Amino acid sequence: KTGDATLDNYFKTARCVDEAPEQFFKDLKSSGLYDNSVIMLYGDHYGISENHNRAMKEILGKEITPYQNAQNQRVPLMLRIPGKKGGVNHTYGGEMDVVPTILHLEGIDSKKYINFGTDLFSKDHDDTVTFRNGDYVTPKYTSISNVVYDTKTGKELKGNQETKNLKARVTEQLKLSDSVMYKDLLRFHKLSDFTPVDPSKYHYGKEKLNQDNK
Repeated sequence: KTGDATLDNYFKTARCVDEAPEQFFKDLKSSGLYDNSVIMLYGDHYGISENHNRAMKEILGKEITPYQNAQNQRVPLMLRIPGKKGGVNHTYGGEMDVVPTILHLEGIDSKKYINFGTDLFSKDHDDTVTFRNGDYVTPKYTSISNVVYDTKTGKELKGNQETKNLKARVTEQLKLSDSVMYKDLLRFHKLSDFTPVDPSKYHYGKEKLNQDNK
């Protein structure tokens, strides 16, 4: 134990996390779906904030610098594909790469859909991992608050044209993503096999909830 309640309790959840996929796999097998399913398990995001750096230093045995904190954001993405041999792939990618990857595994052409990511198995995959605050990580560079590090060693580097180009691309990507979200641009994306959601049928506020409970 580290004495940090948040971190100590975080590790306690590991057993529950392990048991849930086990039950899921059993259900798939009993239903006859297991051998015909592509199964994906992934970590949503790193769960320990910088407020717990002291305890994380004790666990990892190293100082939690801004560079190290960025490396701690790595989460697993596990795929079980029928007929394929398992292994470990150290490709850099983000959650926006999940959709095009799954679509291609299912034999679905993703070109007609709006995607900011790329297929993790493609030779043309873009291995730049964009953080929401504009930081980024690639196999070569890690940029945190405009300070550039060598991703492999953590050594601080002087920025160059390549890192400037990466920063510009990340900034543009976030700008486009924000436009889609905040301007509700998907309402203009017409697909023949998609039925638009009627937002008037959904309300997640407390006011509506209280009215329904009366």
